[in-house]
Amino acid sequence: MTANKQPDPTDLQEILKKLNGLKAEDRIELCQKALDLVSKEQQPQLWSMLKTDLGISLAETSTLENLERAIEHLNEAFSVITSKSQPAQWANIQYNLGVVFTERRVGDRNANLVQAMEHFQNVLKVYKREEFPEQWDQTQLYVGNIRNTLAGDSTTDAPLPPPKKK
Repeated sequence: MTANKQPDPTDLQEILKKLNGLKAEDRIELCQKALDLVSKEQQPQLWSMLKTDLGISLAETSTLENLERAIEHLNEAFSVITSKSQPAQWANIQYNLGVVFTERRVGDRNANLVQAMEHFQNVLKVYKREEFPEQWDQTQLYVGNIRNTLAGDSTTDAPLPPPKKK
């Protein structure tokens, strides 16, 4: 986005309306268009949400390159939020990074799983069983599978359900 050009708010509103229900490839394109219209400095929460959605969409394609790009965009989303300022969004990003690291095929598999475990443990700092039972259960499922895989139980290395957008 250039400093002189202000985005047309109706363009951004239309893009945001279209994001839900699209397949990943279409969401990627729309997120990128929306990010061209949103300033990180002027709309940090929206920018972070779009970076998160872009990261999730890239991860859903499961290509090697897009998984790496997903990590990049999800990490960038952290640059404007914290666990204190926006705990639910922060936990959502942590959760999705955990999912991506479980699927990551670059580098050492165990190191990726350890990284995923760290993200999932961060999620559980926010998503308590009593308040967020579904998110807590899903996260615990990943944690259990990772623990079993790292312990050498190959029967638990089955694919997990796709991440849920939160």
